[in-house]
Amino acid sequence: MKRLSFVRAATLMAATAAVVTGLFAAFSGSADAAGLTGIRNTKHNLSKDGPGINKTTDVGEICVFCHTPHGSSSTAAAPLWNKKVADPASFSGKMYNSQTFDAVDTVGFISSSVSLACLSCHDGSQAMDTVLNAPGSGGYNANGATFAGGWQGANQTAGKMTGLACLMCDGDLKNDHPVGMEYAKWQGNTGANLDADFNQASKIVKGGNNIWYVESGAASLDPAARDKQDMFLYTRNVNGTDKPYVECASCHDPHSDNATFLRIPNTNSQVCLTCHTK
Repeated sequence: MKRLSFVRAATLMAATAAVVTGLFAAFSGSADAAGLTGIRNTKHNLSKDGPGINKTTDVGEICVFCHTPHGSSSTAAAPLWNKKVADPASFSGKMYNSQTFDAVDTVGFISSSVSLACLSCHDGSQAMDTVLNAPGSGGYNANGATFAGGWQGANQTAGKMTGLACLMCDGDLKNDHPVGMEYAKWQGNTGANLDADFNQASKIVKGGNNIWYVESGAASLDPAARDKQDMFLYTRNVNGTDKPYVECASCHDPHSDNATFLRIPNTNSQVCLTCHTK
């Protein structure tokens, strides 16, 4: 009797394990498809074990190149940002512009623009290992300092980005998709400024804050909320009114393993057509 109970219990445990494994595999598969598997297998893993072209020669940590739990930037909009960001005014006159723009407000950055965090590497002005708080104890430097022993890879010089990924190496952002600009179709934006060539932005309120996004139509973690597959819009208060703005991270998720860190694969221009109606 005891043996029979043991066999039944073992069978039940095996069946349960199979179900759990199947569910985990199914979840992992959907996460992989959505580009949610994380930074480890992407070019943003700058550690010595990273898979990308550019990486350090002797640093094993991954997150420290961008984030720190202590001593982070007090001005950057990105969470616990481990780098100094540029003065927004330094980009004045260097942004993409067009006579077809319907946005009311001038294109440009302010101190809370999350794109400044992206550009702290992608403008090519400082080495990718220039951080405020280096790994270990006693590594804080308010002005930022390099900590990696060396670099390898063809798209960098002494750790500073070069090539197409260096968006400011040609002197400006005039040939790049506009960022730091108001999204052209949102609730409350009316009349001549409501652009029919764009899909309507969605808004939810959390903790009293307006959260804006454009629903991508991809498999959603929460259809009633903004999630990683949607195109993020960033709230900017202009003369007392909250408005949604386009930034680098509207289309790109720095932790995604999709090509060029897009929030969703751009098959059949899906990224473009999430916002643009063409």
